[in-house]
Amino acid sequence: MQDSRRKSPISMLNEDVLWRIFMLNTEFHGSDPWPNSPLTTARHCSQACRRWRSMFLSSRLIWGRLIDLCALRQRKDDWRKEVEARSEGALLWVYGYISSLGLLPDFLFPFLHKNWGRVQILYLWGEIYDQYDDKLWAFLNKPAPQLRKFEAKIPNRNTSLPNNSLFADNAPFLRHFHGYTGKFPTNASWLRNLSSMTFSSMFTTGEVLQALQRMPNLVSLTISTHYDSDSAVRIQVATNGIFLAKLETLTLEGSVLGAGTILQRITPSPDCSLSITQLDFSRIASEGHVGEYYYAQYEEGIKSYLLPHFSVHPPSSVKIQFVRENALVLESGNLNSHTGRFSIELYTPSLPSSSLIKELISSGSFSSVTNLPIRFGAWSMPTPTSALGIVSLLEAFPSVTTLITSDAVLYSLLQHPDRTARLFPSLTTLELIDPPVDDLLRISDSQETAGDLAPPPLPPRERFLKLRKDTAWQQQPISVLHLSTTPYNIRLLERGGMVHFESEYPGLLVKCSSEEYMCGSGQPEKLRFEAVVNNVRATMKRFRDMGAPVGERWKSLLKDYS
Repeated sequence: MQDSRRKSPISMLNEDVLWRIFMLNTEFHGSDPWPNSPLTTARHCSQACRRWRSMFLSSRLIWGRLIDLCALRQRKDDWRKEVEARSEGALLWVYGYISSLGLLPDFLFPFLHKNWGRVQILYLWGEIYDQYDDKLWAFLNKPAPQLRKFEAKIPNRNTSLPNNSLFADNAPFLRHFHGYTGKFPTNASWLRNLSSMTFSSMFTTGEVLQALQRMPNLVSLTISTHYDSDSAVRIQVATNGIFLAKLETLTLEGSVLGAGTILQRITPSPDCSLSITQLDFSRIASEGHVGEYYYAQYEEGIKSYLLPHFSVHPPSSVKIQFVRENALVLESGNLNSHTGRFSIELYTPSLPSSSLIKELISSGSFSSVTNLPIRFGAWSMPTPTSALGIVSLLEAFPSVTTLITSDAVLYSLLQHPDRTARLFPSLTTLELIDPPVDDLLRISDSQETAGDLAPPPLPPRERFLKLRKDTAWQQQPISVLHLSTTPYNIRLLERGGMVHFESEYPGLLVKCSSEEYMCGSGQPEKLRFEAVVNNVRATMKRFRDMGAPVGERWKSLLKDYS
């Protein structure tokens, strides 16, 4: 009689295949969230069957990769001791979140002191407080013969970290170094092998450039730039250019002066992606002509990167985000792409006379961009000068057919109607995605109540449509208006605020959700989009009743119809 018991397919897997699966399941993911801790996954796998348990218990290599602090927070230390015993003699991956709460630091630091010579990856993030004596970090003074990745995000500035003796100048396999807030010698021997590096703002621009001359293998570089005008002037004269042929990603933040100096000293390959964020533009206005000169040097540095980069990777997708009253971010639309990425901050008051913008226009760098999202954050409206800067930048986009934006952006552009009328000669579609910001709503309210004899002002979207219609001899009028289902648009549709489009804009196709209507078709009531409105309101009411978070404007809208 044939045995009715059948082996499951997974039980028949070759041990080499199983081993590969186990190694993948215990891979380190950095600080990105993952559904299960690798240590928890390993524990569950080791309990699946005798064969798996035998493989796990016999592998110190696997357990050495599992010093996962997030999974070692038990009150008793039995499990911590067990994991430590199972990893004895193996190379170690130590990672996780640490704080002043619990007993975890009492395990972590003695463990690192004892086993530092075996640590291959150290990745720590979280809180470090004064009660953690500086001696706890003394292991960083010792040689790190196996260390490959180091990232310790230590925000407490009062913690005294090793400086001149970091790794005892002995870390021959170190390739990734990030998050360290202390200083170290710029002639350290382990710098030359690094492929990924972060410099904190503790370093001056000159010190960073000195170190970079010893780092030919860099692939990824992040620098928190330092403001030091005297040093910057000396560097411009004394420092030779630095060619980083392998550099794929350069990220800068902090000082405009420091960023500009570094950009002009480093020569990467044309494939290098550039990201410049969180720059301090406050000194530009306060320092007058000197500040303007520093910003001009910053733009010269950007040009030396972007123009060669765009010649190899012409951007087909670009986004513009207004981040402060005087700053915007210009970035590639597909940030998930491995090539052609860029993200730069620009000082909007300087854009009308910007040599960078003139170069972008004359070179046709953005001539392939057809879809252009422009967004403002929920903060103050830009000044008229900043608005003029935005208009100047948009002149670099002659091929845009779809503008994805908000009434707030249109309001700013319309402060300079003559130049705005000449923008986007190929534009056919206007997609309104964001509600007006509070400042715009307040402006509209004040205009509406200014006097009974004054006609109510047209919303920015209508002023923009009318501008395109009136200048049709220069530009073609908008043919498609796409409304998102924001509270503002839903309320507008319910009040019949679009019905007059029937006669004002014949031939305009208005879209909302899955419905659309061609103005002038003889059924103006369809411009209320009742089915869409009812569906959206019912959905939001259902979310509210379920206890899901609902924004204040949605709450107000639902209250009107409760």
